[in-house]
Amino acid sequence: MTHVALMTARRNVDEWVDAARIHGLQHASQTEMHTYAQHLIDCGLATLDAHIQISPRLIAAARFPDGRAMKHIAQVLLRARPPFWLYLAVNGRHVQRELIPTDDLKALQWLEPRLDQILVRSAADVNAEADDKVAKFLGEAAELLLVAALEYEGRQPVHVAKLSDAHGYDIEVPGRDVDCIEVKAASSASSEEFHITRNEFETAVYCTSRWRLVQVVFDNAALLADKIGVNHIESIRELGHEALQQLIPADTESFRWEKSARISVPLNAWRDSEILPDPDFIIPGLALRAATHL
Repeated sequence: MTHVALMTARRNVDEWVDAARIHGLQHASQTEMHTYAQHLIDCGLATLDAHIQISPRLIAAARFPDGRAMKHIAQVLLRARPPFWLYLAVNGRHVQRELIPTDDLKALQWLEPRLDQILVRSAADVNAEADDKVAKFLGEAAELLLVAALEYEGRQPVHVAKLSDAHGYDIEVPGRDVDCIEVKAASSASSEEFHITRNEFETAVYCTSRWRLVQVVFDNAALLADKIGVNHIESIRELGHEALQQLIPADTESFRWEKSARISVPLNAWRDSEILPDPDFIIPGLALRAATHL
């Protein structure tokens, strides 16, 4: 498997397999080697274009000496194609082996004595990626919902976040004074806090009353729904620039936050938003988007 990972300058799977066999995997049958190679392609750890291209992550794992390479490759594979039981069997830093199918556990025995450590690290990587995808999806859904709501009010919002992240807000609404709206999304479980970038904060200070933060809170069912509509909204609430400034400590000679900060907001700091969602608003849900690559 290590040698398969390092055979990069090959034009097709057959050449790749032949090269790997020459470099030490003679004990594996041609059929097995094709299976290994195809699995790497299916997992996205290798691509076939003009020639075979291997994922940098897999190449890095394969360059470890001796048996360490095999264990690092196993972790890369678990992350690329996590088994269904990984989410169930790993709880924090504890592995419940009784929740791992017997055949799978037997197949993983060669990773001892580091099996638990590898499973914990793999689960942490997978969960972090999943959390990032969910956060990105909810953020996009909240922005689209507010754009649709403002259009429903008869206004003409500009979705500036689609152009650049440099504005310091996501939606601009032309008028006598330009309304600058920074959108934050949350689920029921994460609604008490949000991340804000330094640029967003400085934009709020500069724009003063023209800038506001609008948080859209979705119920937990939104994460499993095929389609998301207004029935999945728990609340829409706002935080003005003054309330935001009160939550963030001033820079000092010994402290300055740079890229982003996580803010916990007291319940009494929020105010209900007057923005009303378009009753016909609907977008594909997270599962449907993943299935159709939207």
